[in-house]
Amino acid sequence: MNKLLKLFNLTVLSTLTVIYLTTNVSATEIDDISTKLEEIGVYEEAIPSLVEKIQNGETPNSLDDDYDHVEPEYELEFEDGSKIERYRYPDGSVKILEIQPDAYEINGLRASRATWNAWVDSVGSQSGSGYSNLRLKVNGTYGIVTMTYYANVTYAYGGHVELTSVYEPGILVSGPGASYTITQNPTIVKSKPTSSGYAEAVMKANIKGDYYSGTYALRLFVRPSGNGYYASFGLN
Repeated sequence: MNKLLKLFNLTVLSTLTVIYLTTNVSATEIDDISTKLEEIGVYEEAIPSLVEKIQNGETPNSLDDDYDHVEPEYELEFEDGSKIERYRYPDGSVKILEIQPDAYEINGLRASRATWNAWVDSVGSQSGSGYSNLRLKVNGTYGIVTMTYYANVTYAYGGHVELTSVYEPGILVSGPGASYTITQNPTIVKSKPTSSGYAEAVMKANIKGDYYSGTYALRLFVRPSGNGYYASFGLN
């Protein structure tokens, strides 16, 4: 049975320290890993070379700082405000980021996306009273590890934007020996965006498996505009 360097971290966004574990891997476990990679869009023909690359102790492009500049393979935005980004690296590794608006409120009452958009667009330069809330579901995955949480963003007259709460962390991990510990519940790092920076929230967790180990972070950034938000996901 071959030795496989069991590390499938496909979503690194910064310099990091990773614990490399070497262990025996069954054919069933390899099939499970392959399935998870296929589910997020890794091309079937790329999976064997990724496995071989890791077996040889080489670093996947997604773990290499030289590839931090890679642009999304595609960016989709839907009528309800949902956004999806998929990144594909030269060696075939993939990560997916998704932000899904879950509810719109104006002065505490549920509203449609179109009504909410019109309200936010109309009050940017006006003074007055009233507010609207947007609830977002933030999700990051590379197949084997998925992290998620919710965030509330409040908009008010005069173009005021504030990240008001983050909550309901969720984690899914796959593979033999998989476990996790949340080291930082969803937390607001900066509540209000400015002309020189975004509002920010983060959730962190230590996640371990027989073939991977590290501290993962899922971040949300909110711009000073009605529809401005994006996410990042990777090892801390």
